[in-house]
Amino acid sequence: MFSKQEWTDFTTPKVPFDYRIKTTNINGGVWVADLLDPQGVVVGTVENDGNDGADRFRFNTTSGQRRFYEAVYESFGHNDEEPASWYMQELEEEEAE
Repeated sequence: MFSKQEWTDFTTPKVPFDYRIKTTNINGGVWVADLLDPQGVVVGTVENDGNDGADRFRFNTTSGQRRFYEAVYESFGHNDEEPASWYMQELEEEEAE
């Protein structure tokens, strides 16, 4: 279990993370979003079924998947995509305000 500080450190990029999401469908706690690379090109989708489970990433190509995980590792220092997903969700919410 993470302390609050450990969770903040785990979910905060160490260098800029330029991938974003754009939510395309929300139904209660269930959501689906396009995954955009740093150039704004859709490289896959991120979804959550609303039951407190992990977000699921689906990629359009294996090269897009490889580049995404390289960016996650470079920015967060590990290959766990969940903190990247949390970070992208927070950015999307901030932009909507």
